[in-house]
Amino acid sequence: MKLDKRQTTRTATRQRMAAKLIAASAILQMSSTELQRKVEEELTVNPALEMADDALCPRCQTPLEGGRCRTCGPRDPAVSVDSAPAEPTYDFPWEPRRHPADDEMGDLYSRIEAPTTLRDHLRVQARTALRREDHRIADYLIANITDEGYLDCHVEDAALHAGVPLWRAERVLKAIQRLDPPGAGGRSLAECLLIQLEQVEEEGFSQPHVRRIIAEHWNDLIHHGYLKIARSLRISPEQVQEALDFMRHRLNPYPGRQFRDYRRALPSAPEKMGRPDVIIHRRLDQYLVEVPDPTEYGLRVSQSYRELCRQVFEDRARYLRADWEQAQHYVERAQWFIHSIRKRRQTIREITERVVEIQRAFLDTGADERLVPLTRARVAALVGKHESTVSRATSGKLVLLPSGRMIKFQQFFAPAQAIKSVIEDLVGRESPEAPLTDDQICRALRMRGHHIARRTVAKYRLALRIPSSEQRRKMPVGQRTA
Repeated sequence: MKLDKRQTTRTATRQRMAAKLIAASAILQMSSTELQRKVEEELTVNPALEMADDALCPRCQTPLEGGRCRTCGPRDPAVSVDSAPAEPTYDFPWEPRRHPADDEMGDLYSRIEAPTTLRDHLRVQARTALRREDHRIADYLIANITDEGYLDCHVEDAALHAGVPLWRAERVLKAIQRLDPPGAGGRSLAECLLIQLEQVEEEGFSQPHVRRIIAEHWNDLIHHGYLKIARSLRISPEQVQEALDFMRHRLNPYPGRQFRDYRRALPSAPEKMGRPDVIIHRRLDQYLVEVPDPTEYGLRVSQSYRELCRQVFEDRARYLRADWEQAQHYVERAQWFIHSIRKRRQTIREITERVVEIQRAFLDTGADERLVPLTRARVAALVGKHESTVSRATSGKLVLLPSGRMIKFQQFFAPAQAIKSVIEDLVGRESPEAPLTDDQICRALRMRGHHIARRTVAKYRLALRIPSSEQRRKMPVGQRTA
């Protein structure tokens, strides 16, 4: 009889776990739009789940992390990482006013003064922080700082432009990097973070391992080699995680975003493809992967519901078994939902980072023919996940490239378009007297890294409406491709 009870318990546990894994897989496969709808649905049906409205950025409404907005960047001085108030308090020095009617509001955005740009903000500070003879150098450097805060030119260009020695231009750049926001003008993500770290340490916040991790183990950091970092620094994995948490809460990879003009982000027309699930940014010679998800850090298990559950668990005699089982179910469901969203984001980022490494030539040029043949199985092996996980994480996802072009994620795994582009190029440059046969095209493709069969070349050629070599020999050059 006891054996039967244990078997029943194990079976029930396995069934619950299987249901959770199925739900997590479904969340991984969702697009950002579908995920947003799922979050809204879950907030409606699960009383234990809530959105932390008191932790939203007052400017862009993105949930804050440790008092810092991931989108805008600045820390909210009212929120401390160590101890944040359970409920915010407000003391407005004015009386509340009635809300105007719709016909009284008009076009409010047309009445908003144009916001100060990052470059304007830096120029004003540079005028007072630098000597007059350095203003020309500073103006050139600041003009080449991107909206997100990175220097998009070489310091040598600034020195040449101003007719000054390189060391002087370097000195001006260092002065700019010390202005507000700290890190603006960084030439790489690593330099940007180290600049911010220096100022954070001056403010009295420090972490013993962050500087060495960024300065000495950057390659391991961006490739998630956390165990390797721990071994190299002779510290525990937990200490590495503490350093990572410090970086997430105290450092901002996009120091210029707080000056973004959000009016430009207002939709002026329906988006044709939808919102991107992944954004790839370029910073000089580096690519950074962002997985937009404004819901993740704002979701939490309701504190009031936690308290209710605590009371139920401590005094079960007063409640029916079904009541406390239901309470436990809602809390576990909320916790697992939040965990699944975070896992989704982490998985998509890891996969995209590997794809970016492999498809760098395509990202550098934007030319489809530079796409490298790639399979989901290869990516799965690189990230240490099952191929089905990679398939779910990329299925139906949209990627915004640094060029502003939006593509489907599956295009990274679809070499057909790249091969077709090469075939068109080869045929377009062939000798009119000796058109390339399918065998010759096949060999040329293999030399470029595209290993496909001759019959596949013929299939792609027909899809491009390119006649055979015999037919092309009899045709004028301009009519050989569709």
